[in-house]
Amino acid sequence: MKLFSYKDSRGERAGVMAEDMIHAFDIADCLSVNEGEDYSSFSRMQSVIEAGEVGLSKIRKVLPNKDEKFSRLVFSGLDVLAPLPQPKKMRCFSVYEKHMDQAVDALLNAKGGKLLKLVNKIIPIVRIPKAFYSMPFYYKGNPLSVIGHKQNVIWPSFHEEKMDYELELGLVIGKSGKDIAEEQALDYVFGYTCFNDFSARDRILLEMGKLKVGMLKAKDFDTGNAIGPWIVTADEIQDPQSLSMRVYVNDDLKGEANTSEMLWTIRQQIAKASEGETLHPGEFFGTGAAGNGCGIERWEFLNLGDEVRLEIDGVGTLSNRLVAE
Repeated sequence: MKLFSYKDSRGERAGVMAEDMIHAFDIADCLSVNEGEDYSSFSRMQSVIEAGEVGLSKIRKVLPNKDEKFSRLVFSGLDVLAPLPQPKKMRCFSVYEKHMDQAVDALLNAKGGKLLKLVNKIIPIVRIPKAFYSMPFYYKGNPLSVIGHKQNVIWPSFHEEKMDYELELGLVIGKSGKDIAEEQALDYVFGYTCFNDFSARDRILLEMGKLKVGMLKAKDFDTGNAIGPWIVTADEIQDPQSLSMRVYVNDDLKGEANTSEMLWTIRQQIAKASEGETLHPGEFFGTGAAGNGCGIERWEFLNLGDEVRLEIDGVGTLSNRLVAE
């Protein structure tokens, strides 16, 4: 199933896509009509996630009769939000070696041309941190800066000239677990979605390069985390490590990638995040910027008015436009 969030006069609502991928249904309304009791608790995506497989089974049960009983919504006419409007927590990983290599080469080429790139191959000046090869590492994202499909990304109010996009597969945790074994890790995934981790590259170069304090404002500004258009439940994704992905800017194909190129798998990311810490339903993972998935890898950045579109096979298409505040 493809589950999404939208807003109407009642506030935030949870919906499910119809098979025609044009229409949709309000989950709480469908359950209430079918069961003859109040299912208003299912009006928000967090509640649907917390209901787990029992809740998903109830939703699947009412769907076959939906055309006879329930009012259909037109998805394109809805005020769509991020499928999980405010995740419990956000972890954003970096696991694609190609992305790191190409970003370093582009930086060196921009600062010193091909000669500096060649020198760096012989006598490393800038290199991928050794920690990258020792474990899957991540930073904590801002769950208050999440937006959805077709919602605008606002250029940060601080000075920034190199706004960028990131092509990523996102996932939502569906049940609690601690010290999760890699073999069982995918059992904790509720579903998958598209994630565009918009990035202020000037700030990254300052904060991680000159100041060496890690990412601060580079990844922490309003509307910087775009998620959507929906969450595809885990049962529909046979192998999350074999998904083809593409990114477009203003309809121009900028890069292609596959989740099979991760140095650290999704299983390993979940296992690492759960070490000594309980994961909870409604937590969000960005599984890393893919190689060929960012402008910095070509030293090409966004302009005001640019529209970025991510496509992940079997998951969906996420589009957002960069606008002035």
